[in-house]
Amino acid sequence: MAYTYKRRIENIEISFFTDVLKEYGYNIRALDLFKKIGELSKKSGFKAFIVGGFVRDLIIYDIKRQKNRNINNIMNGLYKKDNVLDIDFSIEGDATIIAGIIKNEIKKNVVSIKIHKRFKTAKAVFSLNGRLLTIDLATARIETYTCPGALPKVSFADLRSDISRRDFTINTIALSLDPGEFLSIKDHSCGLNDIYEKKLRILHPLSFIDDPTRIFRAVRFEKRFGFTIEPETKRLLLQAVSDGAISSVSGKRIMTELKLILKEKKPAVYFERLEELGILKAISAELRFDEENKRVFKNISSFFKINKDFYLDIDPAVFYMAGLLFGLPVSNIGRILKRLNIGENIEKRLNLIYSDYNSLLLIKNSKNLQKMKKSEVYSTLKRFDKYSLLFFVLKLFLDNPEDRIIKRLIMIYINKLSKILPLIGGSDLKSLKIAEGPLYGEILNRVKLLKIDGKLKTKKEELFYVKNNFTGSASVTGHI
Repeated sequence: MAYTYKRRIENIEISFFTDVLKEYGYNIRALDLFKKIGELSKKSGFKAFIVGGFVRDLIIYDIKRQKNRNINNIMNGLYKKDNVLDIDFSIEGDATIIAGIIKNEIKKNVVSIKIHKRFKTAKAVFSLNGRLLTIDLATARIETYTCPGALPKVSFADLRSDISRRDFTINTIALSLDPGEFLSIKDHSCGLNDIYEKKLRILHPLSFIDDPTRIFRAVRFEKRFGFTIEPETKRLLLQAVSDGAISSVSGKRIMTELKLILKEKKPAVYFERLEELGILKAISAELRFDEENKRVFKNISSFFKINKDFYLDIDPAVFYMAGLLFGLPVSNIGRILKRLNIGENIEKRLNLIYSDYNSLLLIKNSKNLQKMKKSEVYSTLKRFDKYSLLFFVLKLFLDNPEDRIIKRLIMIYINKLSKILPLIGGSDLKSLKIAEGPLYGEILNRVKLLKIDGKLKTKKEELFYVKNNFTGSASVTGHI
């Protein structure tokens, strides 16, 4: 159901805009920077506008603010890219000229400015309050496509023409930086109305044909914002899928869109919609998203929501892809990975996850699982990659007692046992007159296992153990 509001937004209030900038960690200088760019543009006979996802999200959350005045409750969904603000500017005129003027006039906060004269674009990076802010400047333009899935041909135009090349009306809204109308809303395609009505609408009938990746973005925006794809847009989307538009898109571009979906809070909801609209099968006839996929996706989402700060070196997308393809015939998986051009490294990792899964299944079904010493758990699991172990855990049914046992042991291994190291090293062994060679590895491994079982706690105890078991007449097969 659409919201009902007392007023329609005509401009973004400066106080709200400032609060948003502060939420990103910037100070008032960011607001001053935008004003200055607007002034410099006007002085040059040009007009500057903020466009894209940042404007869309500002408006969506400004509308929510009318119902809830607590700014802290509405900031979580604001448009962020790696927690750094990355804003798109559209320039009626030549963006490269403005970039050059910025470089000369705003020297203090400029980190770098890269100008691409061929495409009439520029990227400016600023440092404000100790944080980076990136502005992508593009000359207002129109794009035409020679065939579905191809890159567009570009010619330059005004803002009204520029927004016509965008994907959905909600992404066409601009904020003017002109000094006389600073932060006023420019809406040439009823995008504001569609935000109020919570509808997702394309700008023209050939939109999904011109760029079929918009099919994926339709699902992403619909589910992220709780919008509805309006009937005509949905009809055209289904028609494009049915006509094979996705087959014209490279695997790399499709994978880029899927990865963006996998970064959303609840990817299962998005993939259910991809399945419902026939998009997965349009990628590859073997792809599906059933209840088991949904269960695993939910496990993955819950796990990384709770543990995200502890597994910064882990890419959740690998687990989602492993969960999506799990159970399919090997030949089908190979075809899908080839279609998606997923990359050799990820393909190897997925293959390892699947091969390790069967080995871990045998361990889970072992009768001696509960009786294992910690050192035995370590010795059993150390040959497995961390991705393989975590995926196995995320596939488990935790209402099953055996599943709970193996999960507990794997998590103990990952979070504790695998991180235990001897306090002594090669130099210590050398000082005990032990000849260098393979024996060093054997000794250190034995010390590690004893530490894992709590039998050696200090460096002094480790040295004493080695001295008594591996020096003089002591047997190389010293006791553990």
